[in-house]
Order: sequence, then structure tokens, then C-alpha cells
Amino acid sequence: MGYPIQLNRPPTSQLEKICQSSSKYFWLKLNSDFFNLYKEINGVACILIDRNTQDIVLWLERFIASADLAGISRSDIKVCFRDPVEKKSKLNEWIKDNNLGGKVEGGKILVFLHKPPKWLFKDGIDVKIVITNSYTPINEPTTSAWLSAHPCVCYLGEIKPTPIRKQKIVSL
Repeated sequence: MGYPIQLNRPPTSQLEKICQSSSKYFWLKLNSDFFNLYKEINGVACILIDRNTQDIVLWLERFIASADLAGISRSDIKVCFRDPVEKKSKLNEWIKDNNLGGKVEGGKILVFLHKPPKWLFKDGIDVKIVITNSYTPINEPTTSAWLSAHPCVCYLGEIKPTPIRKQKIVSL
């Protein structure tokens, strides 16, 4: 409802810290921090990989390795984008080899490249947390509108993101 939860004690988990905060923007430094938070929520988390990410396969490899260490099932993770066939990149083959494709209905962590697809909103998927690895403001209109309207947005990366005006980013 937009009201922070008041506890009579300091928050003991990332989720309690989020619930107590008046901000809706948070910073997670490590993938393991995200997976600890993910284990506390009951629902879908969406990852938006920034279009300026230098090596998407390398980013995904590290993300999946962290998921494996955290005990997250690969069947929960769905990579919802592909490279064009004519690009002949190793991304599509890597997704197939790591069983990260297939139907998104069973996915709890949906990974997109820089913007959410229209079907995400049309299908009414209840996204609890939006995660992005961007550390600069996002200019893509759909993504920008979604991030500003969503109740919980987390920035994931070693570099603390640059807030836009009137935006407070809380470190978790």
C-alpha cells in the first residue's frame, strides 16, 4: 500500500529493510545478495540487463554460477531474449546448453535485455522485484516508466548507481 512497515526492532533481513524503507530503490552489490533476497520473496523477479553490458554471456555465466552456489534451481531461471541468428554469437547456444530457455510459465527469475517485453504486462505476471545491472539512469521509455512505477527496484552491481533527481537509493 506504500506505507513502510514499523517494527519495534532493527530489521534483521534485506526484505525487512526494504519494507521499512520509504524508498523503493535499493542497491545490491553482489549476486549472492540478490539470491538471498530472492529466497525471501514469494513471486517473480525480473532482471533487466543493461544494453551497455560489455559481455552478456560473461554476465550471465557469473549470474548463473552465483545461482548455483545459492542453491537456486536452473529451472527457476529463464533467459527471455536471444541474439539474431545472423549475428552468430555464442549466446543462443549458451542458453540452450545451460537449460535456461523454454516456456516462461515456470520461471521465477525472468531475464531480459534492457527492456521488458509487452507480453509481461499483457499476461499479468505479478513481478515482486525488478533488478537491473545499470548504474546510470535508463533512457528507454518503457523501462524508465516501469522502474519509476514499480514498488521495488534493485540495482545489482559493484558500482553504486547514479540516482536521478528526487531518487534515494538505499544500500542493502
